[in-house]
Amino acid sequence: MKIRNYIAIPGILFLFIGITFITSCSQKEMAEEGEYVVQETEIGGQAVSQGPTYKNLVDDKNISLEDMKGHVIVVNYWATWCPSCRAEIPGLVELYDIYKDRKFTVIGVSVDKGGEEVVNTYINRYKISYPVIMNTEQLQSHYEKAAGNPIRAIPTNIIINREGKVVSAYVGFRSEYELDQEIQKLL
Repeated sequence: MKIRNYIAIPGILFLFIGITFITSCSQKEMAEEGEYVVQETEIGGQAVSQGPTYKNLVDDKNISLEDMKGHVIVVNYWATWCPSCRAEIPGLVELYDIYKDRKFTVIGVSVDKGGEEVVNTYINRYKISYPVIMNTEQLQSHYEKAAGNPIRAIPTNIIINREGKVVSAYVGFRSEYELDQEIQKLL
C-alpha cells in the first residue's frame, strides 16, 4: 500500500508540472522554444507613463500610449513561435473587433528575435487587426515597472484601465471569456 503512495505522489507532481509547461512560454527561452511557467498577479494600480511612439506593424503608422488616453488597454506580450500565444490571439482579435468602438484596444508586443518580417507574415496570415509593435528593452522595462513584476514568460497580458493604471497582469494563456469578463468591468 505504501509503495502505491510513493508512486502516486511523483505521478501527480509530474502531471502538474506538465500542465504548467503547456500554459506559457518562458521569457528566458524566448529565442528557443522551451521552459514554461504559470503565475498570476493582481496589480495595485500603478499609473503607466506615456513614453515614446512605436511603429504599428499592422498599418505602418506610429502609435503611443498618449494616443490611447481614456482607453481600456490589453498589452499582450507574445511571439510567433509560442503555442500558447498563437492559441490566445484569435480571442484577442475577437475582443478588439467587438469593443474597439468603446475606447478599447489591444496592443500586441512581439518579442520575436526574427524581426518585423517574421511578425508581418504572421499578422497577415492570421488577420490580426489590433496594433502590433516590436518589443524593446525600454518598452519592456516600462511595463515591468508599471506592473511591478518582470515579464518572464509569454503570453503576458497587462490590463490598463481608462485612467492609465495597471489593474492586472496575467502570465500564461487566458481564454477570450476570461479576458472579456475583466474588460467588461472596465468599459
